[in-house]
Amino acid sequence: MREIEDKQKQIKTNTQDVLKVWKQHYEEKYNSRNENQQEEMVHTRNDKRKLAANGRNKSKRTGKDNRKDKDRKSQ
Repeated sequence: MREIEDKQKQIKTNTQDVLKVWKQHYEEKYNSRNENQQEEMVHTRNDKRKLAANGRNKSKRTGKDNRKDKDRKSQ
């Protein structure tokens, strides 16, 4: 009877150890993926802003820059 309890306890301990390792692995993978996605979102957002500013400053008919002060950067 004692042997069975010891084996069950050992199995439970091993299972918990394995779960801890997998949890740590998953969290590291998930966190790094989140960081990459956030960086991509920032770059995409900046690219969209640049395109929008570029489109606002150009004439639709001629495609030339419409701004009065051409040295001014798009906001």
